[in-house]
Amino acid sequence: MPHSKSRGRQKRQVYTTKTGNYMRLNQSISDRKKARKAESATEKALYLSTLPKNRLKRILVRCSPQRIYHFWFSRQGALMSLKIIGIAVFIGFF
Repeated sequence: MPHSKSRGRQKRQVYTTKTGNYMRLNQSISDRKKARKAESATEKALYLSTLPKNRLKRILVRCSPQRIYHFWFSRQGALMSLKIIGIAVFIGFF
């Protein structure tokens, strides 16, 4: 009977979604958290690369009504509004 030794690491199971993204199965919570953090960092870098390099122009572009509207009606904006409401309730309680 031959010996079955595993050489190195086994390949992790990978699942391809309908959109073409890859999702690893059976990954640990810390791996998922690192992947989410890396994805949000790349999205932020992509967003910042679309802004002008001049500081004043960048501030004016970020304060445009369309960008403000998209921020407040996004998930990040909803979380920010919950934080603001929570702080206001906490301060109002005291």
